[in-house]
This record gives sequence, structure tokens and C-alpha cells, in this order.
Amino acid sequence: MFDETVKITGFQLKRTEKARALDAMKESLRETNSDMVIFPEKWTTGEYKEDEILSIMESLDISHIPLFIPGSFSISDEDILYNRSYLFHYGKLIGHQDKISLYADESRRYTAGSSIRVFSGDGLSIGISICYDIDFPYYSKVLMRQGCNIIVNPSLIRSNFTEEWHLYVSARSLENRVPVISINSLSEPFDGHSIAVSPYRDGTGFRIRKAVATDIKFDVTLNIGDYEDGRIRRIREDPGTYSFAKIEVIKF
Repeated sequence: MFDETVKITGFQLKRTEKARALDAMKESLRETNSDMVIFPEKWTTGEYKEDEILSIMESLDISHIPLFIPGSFSISDEDILYNRSYLFHYGKLIGHQDKISLYADESRRYTAGSSIRVFSGDGLSIGISICYDIDFPYYSKVLMRQGCNIIVNPSLIRSNFTEEWHLYVSARSLENRVPVISINSLSEPFDGHSIAVSPYRDGTGFRIRKAVATDIKFDVTLNIGDYEDGRIRRIREDPGTYSFAKIEVIKF
């Protein structure tokens, strides 16, 4: 069970061939003792079967990591390709989230996900919005209605879109009173600049704190007490109706 603080580490991993993915993960996770670890979207190239991902995770020492989101992968599931992110809890697979809003010509290769999921346990409720999903307000609003209090955003953002990407992340955080942690790759033409945005009350109203990564490893500590009351109040105040065809809450 988490107390008031959650230590999060993001790794801005360079894009890596499938054959070297395991070594890259082992190197990154060595001596990592954060509450949550996040990798970027599609940081490893090539297609995977889910069994391959599970085999890789079994060979890693992640049983000491409470929450691990190893970015997203190109997952072939019954000959259908998804951009899929997984959540592991002390090394155990809790579930996955498929990218729903496919960017540009991504839809030529991938199939969009059909369900928005909230992963709830240990005092946290986590939503995973993969890259472009963060651009659309409905996605975060649906997560909020299901009690989500941290949004993780594995991303692959070109450097010429950094300013707009940071604006989207900041807007989702402020409008929902919820932290958004967005992790990008350092490879060209993406060049990192991962960002963590978290809301807090300063006595007159809610503002946001921003931290931007400058190295491959990006550490941030969230104080849940800074925003939790505001998050709950924001849900009550928002008169909008937000829906999606399929919404799931997965307990762990």
C-alpha cells in the first residue's frame, strides 16, 4: 500500500532492435528501486507475441518493483497487430492497454483498442494512455470517472512537436487535477524531453508543477495529498458526460 508519496522513474530508452531489448531492460533496471518504472512507446522495434513479452519479463529481476510499465510493444494477437502496453505488479502481469487513437498512417498497420482500462490496487488507480491518446480530453475524462489518480503516457514524440506535446500533457493534468507522466525516447528524431506534470493547490487555486527530463533516467516524486481532494472535487464539478464503448476496472 502506498503512502502519500510515489517515486516514479522513467527511462528515455533509445529505440532498440528486438534482439537487444532484453539487455537494454536489464541495464536500465539494475539497482532501480522506485515505486513505478516507465519506458517509452515502441522503444523496441519488431513484432512480438504476448508469450514473448512474458518470457522476457520472467527473465528480468522485477519482483521488487511495485509497478512496471515497460512502454508499449507491437503485439501480434491472432494475426491482428496492436500497439499494446502492459502493467506488472511485483513481476506479475496485471493486464494491458491497447492504443485507441492511432496516429496518422498507424492505422494502416495497427488495429485500435476497444477498451479503456483502469488498474486499481495498493491505494492507486492507474490509467495508461499511449502517446496520441493523451491528445483527446475524453480519454482522460473516462479514466477520471473510474477513479484514476495517475495517468501514465508512454510516448514516441518527434522533437519538432515537443512544445505541443507538453501543452497536451499539461492540459490533461490541470483540467483533471491528476498527474500525467509522459516518457519519450532519446533516439532521433524524438530526442527525449519526457515530462511529468502534477497539480497542486497554492491557496488561491490549482496550479501545475512541471519537470522535464535531461538524461536517460528521469526521476520524479508525487505527493498524492497535493491533488487528491482537488481531483475528487473536480469530478463532482464537471457537468460533462464522457463515455466509451467499453470501460474496465482491473483490481490487483
